[in-house]
Amino acid sequence: MSKRILSAALALALSLSLAVPAFAEEEGPFSDVPTTHWAIEAIRQAEEERIISGMGYDPEAGRSYFAPDDQLTAAQFATIVTKAFYWRTINDVKQEEGWSALYRKTAEQAGLMEGVGVEDWDAPMTRYQMAVMLYNIVVDKELALPDKAALEAVEITDWDQVPEEFQEAVSTAYAMGLLSGMEDGSFAGDQTLTRAQAAAMIGRSQEKGFALADLTFADAAQIPGYAAFYIRTMAARGILSGYADGTFRPQANITRGQMAKILYTML
Repeated sequence: MSKRILSAALALALSLSLAVPAFAEEEGPFSDVPTTHWAIEAIRQAEEERIISGMGYDPEAGRSYFAPDDQLTAAQFATIVTKAFYWRTINDVKQEEGWSALYRKTAEQAGLMEGVGVEDWDAPMTRYQMAVMLYNIVVDKELALPDKAALEAVEITDWDQVPEEFQEAVSTAYAMGLLSGMEDGSFAGDQTLTRAQAAAMIGRSQEKGFALADLTFADAAQIPGYAAFYIRTMAARGILSGYADGTFRPQANITRGQMAKILYTML
């Protein structure tokens, strides 16, 4: 498994936590994703391939709802990761109560949750937790780990505030380009990923040489310098787009719908 594939799965987890357009059919598969929604094709594709599913039943509409603007929770991230990388072993896990129990158990048996420290599976994942889970996937899939020099070259301004149990995962994710810091050089591990951070992270995993789009978003001045190049690249390829009001909202947390759109476009 390559770093690019890992980043694509992470993109799904993050994009299933950005915002989504609509399907070209009269009615989408979810009651809250109209056919005019910006991520409709991505959500439909992911739903058809059973990578994502609805959040519950909408009795008024008579079908499931998706909640595309909700933040990504630990349970949802574990579900996406196991479906992407551990689908051969999911059926080997005894079904338990709860929609995500099967996937949580699969992730636990694969060692993906070791050191993650999830107390509430329904809470949004922090950057610390995502770093540890990514590190566990890298180790389990036997990807090449950064050498000592690469780890020592990592510069994080709030390194003294990074708990010891997260330091190896954070430095490894940094060195491999899976995660990056804030504009001030800090990691801010207790925060969740923003759209700008997700764009930069995904962009670093892509091939080089693509055209660059001008940043015409109404709030382009708010886009951090570290993310501008990657956002221009992915905007040119149609991987990222703005909101209906012409803004990009770089500091907003990525939603479930947005992640689906990113993964669909990348793959």
